[in-house]
Amino acid sequence: MKKIILLFLGILLISSAFAHEVMMKYYMLGYDLFYDQGMDEDNKDDAGFALDQVRLCWYAPDYGFEIGIYDVFGSQSNVVTYKILSAMKKFDLYGYAYLTIGYDSYAFGRIYSGKGSKNINIAQLPTTGSDWMFKLNNNIGNLGWTVYLSKFVNGSEDDGIRLTYNLAGAKLGAALRLENRPNPVTKRTHYEVDFEYPIAGLLNLAGQVTSTDDMDDDTADLDFYVIAHYLPGFEFPHIGGANNPDIGILDGVFKPYVAYATKRDAEGEGMGENNILVGINFTTYQNAYFKLEYNMDSVEDTDDLLYMQIGYTF
Repeated sequence: MKKIILLFLGILLISSAFAHEVMMKYYMLGYDLFYDQGMDEDNKDDAGFALDQVRLCWYAPDYGFEIGIYDVFGSQSNVVTYKILSAMKKFDLYGYAYLTIGYDSYAFGRIYSGKGSKNINIAQLPTTGSDWMFKLNNNIGNLGWTVYLSKFVNGSEDDGIRLTYNLAGAKLGAALRLENRPNPVTKRTHYEVDFEYPIAGLLNLAGQVTSTDDMDDDTADLDFYVIAHYLPGFEFPHIGGANNPDIGILDGVFKPYVAYATKRDAEGEGMGENNILVGINFTTYQNAYFKLEYNMDSVEDTDDLLYMQIGYTF
């Protein structure tokens, strides 16, 4: 087992040297080392510290590649799992539009990238996932548009469109996704609206309302989240004076945040359960970032979670 761990860490170290961003996620409370997170408090196998995920990202203006490595020290069978999260190539169609081909995320919701540097928080707020697709996008003034066709390799199709608009400092968005064509449009239709707005330069407030059709007329389909963080942040005084060169991990900006996100309950009812996130995001002036987040789950007999994310961009 020790040899496997050392070999894995060696491969990871070599790979990360060529990546554009490296991110690691640790569970510090509420993660069960051999079974699953959120176990009952009486479960004696709960681990106090576990490396759950490593993400390596390679990005440029015309391509992107992400790989996720999961259950690094969190699997009873010691089987580390790998998943391609993004593998796409972008082409410029003579300035009229950009064509993306490959495995990419759906244009559905506020955040497309899984990179830790792009998100204020750790826990991923509701997203729709990724697949093989053709995607076209461009901007017309303050209006941005994206259309895509996905799952073409499996014989079925997911079609979607997303529009964004910048208005007086606010970012507004809306998206529609038709899942599993050629099914009727009235079935498996999902849509969302979202916003992000800085209030008086002090508070960044963002939110999203999503309707995901589960083909059950007896359950509600709507869920939503809101997230706010202190926009300017705060920092420690420069050690050695303001003219002293940056010293690394102690030099940066702290941004506290809080979020509330609903989710379906065990009966499939939208907004039946929720999670409350409280955390702090620390981004250094040396391209590193550290996040600490406490996650309170409304599901009965589910432990609260405390986790940490560490990342570096090259």
